Amino acid sequence: PVTVGGILAYADDYGNTGAEQIYAGVSASYDIGDSGFSVGASTGYTAIDAGSDGRADYYDGSITVSKSFGKATATLGYYDTFGSDASELRSASDIYKPGLVFTIGIEVP
Repeated sequence: PVTVGGILAYADDYGNTGAEQIYAGVSASYDIGDSGFSVGASTGYTAIDAGSDGRADYYDGSITVSKSFGKATATLGYYDTFGSDASELRSASDIYKPGLVFTIGIEVP
């Protein structure tokens, strides 16, 4: 089955900077039968308004593959940011570099 989700979030003090931030995102994942594998993708948009210091915005995205092992799930994903006019928010910056991330999550009661 396919699972689809979304989020809409607001922060009035983004990163303790006093800037306002809005985030909107969507995600989807597909369970591949009884194999325990699933694939997923997500994308989101962030807008940061720092008043007189200006405005910055960017998009983020990910593609993931997961495998369940009982109460544990291993995930390998590629994550990136893109689409910003602000050089410090581009993928080539030192702050928002794209990359592969491996995680293991364990379900606890």
